[in-house]
Parts: sequence; C-alpha cells; structure tokens
Amino acid sequence: MTPTRSMGAGNSLVLSEEDLSEVSAAIGHFEASSAPPEALTAASAGALFPLPSLGPKLAALGADVMAGRGFAAVRGLFRVAGLGSDARKIAAFMGLSAHAGFNPGPQRKDGKLLHHVKAVNKLQGPGACGGEIAPGPWVGARA
Repeated sequence: MTPTRSMGAGNSLVLSEEDLSEVSAAIGHFEASSAPPEALTAASAGALFPLPSLGPKLAALGADVMAGRGFAAVRGLFRVAGLGSDARKIAAFMGLSAHAGFNPGPQRKDGKLLHHVKAVNKLQGPGACGGEIAPGPWVGARA
C-alpha cells in the first residue's frame, strides 16, 4: 500500500493532533541542541528532530515521492502550537523534510541554504508581484 493511500487521497499527508504534538516537541528538542538548521539531514533527523510516530509516515511518503510520484504535500503544519517564529518554522520544515529522506541543498548560486522573499508592496494586478530577499541569521550558515 502506498503511503498516500494509507494516509488519505491524493499526494498529501494531513497531520493529526498527535503528529502536531510530536512536531512541537521535536522543535523544542532541536532548539535545545543549538544545532543549525543545515544539520537536519536524513541521517541526523532521528537524533536532532525525533518523530517516533510521524517519522515513519514521512519516510514512506518520501520513498513514494522518489519512486515516481514526484511530489507530496504535508498539510496542517502551521497548526503546531507556538510555531510563530521563522526559526521554528524553518526547523519544522527542515525536520519533516529530513524524515522524508531529503537533505538540504543550496538554493542560491552563492551557496546559501535558505533565503526568504518578502512582499514589500501590494499586488497591482494579475501576476504582478514585488519583493525583496529578507535573509535571516541562518542564511549562509553551513555546518
């Protein structure tokens, strides 16, 4: 049975309240470790971002993506209590990705791992967009 069939229709995993509690605890564990987000890899996920029940579901979903599905959505992450700060959101995203078997890689030519785009104006019509890169302290920090 493919993970998406066992977890719901389509290419998505909807996080349960138990999953959200695990993610919240894992964020706290990761913060206590003082490790940078780049340290969250497939190999380190179990130790740095423990998800005893959700981790295997994410691993199965990641395997399904790599076996040909190509993409999957994890829904409900922003319902995690106390997720608020960018650093906590990044830890959650990177931790879940690591459990799915994905390792971080640079997103920019200069090798920086993460960057954020922040809208600085209102949309002015169909497809119009304005923004600037708003780096955080994690940008460019490589382990």
